[in-house]
Amino acid sequence: MQSESRRKNPKILNIHFICILLANIIEWSAALDFYSDIVVVSELAQSTDTAWLTFSLFTIIAPYYTIYTSLINYQIRLMQEQHSNAATTYCKLIGNCLLVLPTMLVFLVAMDIIYIAIQIIALPLLLPLSLTNKSAWIIDKFHDW
Repeated sequence: MQSESRRKNPKILNIHFICILLANIIEWSAALDFYSDIVVVSELAQSTDTAWLTFSLFTIIAPYYTIYTSLINYQIRLMQEQHSNAATTYCKLIGNCLLVLPTMLVFLVAMDIIYIAIQIIALPLLLPLSLTNKSAWIIDKFHDW
C-alpha cells in the first residue's frame, strides 16, 4: 500500500528511513551512555570516592532492578502453578532458582549488551537500504524479529 502511493507521488518521504534513522540515533546514544557509565565507574573504583561509586553503580543498576522485580513476581507465580500441578524436575528447579536469584540481573545486563550490539551493527546497514521502496520487506522482517 505504501509503495503504491510512493510510486504515484515520489515526493512522499519514506517512513522507514525516518524510523531507522531515529532508532539508529537512540541505540548509538544508549551504547555511548552505557560505555561512559562503565568508564566512570571504573575510574571511581580506582579512587577513594566510595559514595560516588555507590551512587553511580545504583544509577546504572536501577533500571535492571525494575525489570528484575517484575520478572521475579512472574516467576514466583509460575513456580506456584507448577508446584500445585506436578512434580518439577531438578533442571527446572535449578533454572527457576537462577531466574529468581540476582543472577538474573547479570543475565539482563548481558541481554541488554547483546541487543545494543545487534542494533548498532544492523541499523547502520539498514539505513541506506531504507531509502529504496524494495527494501521495505527487509526492514519489516528485521522489526518483526
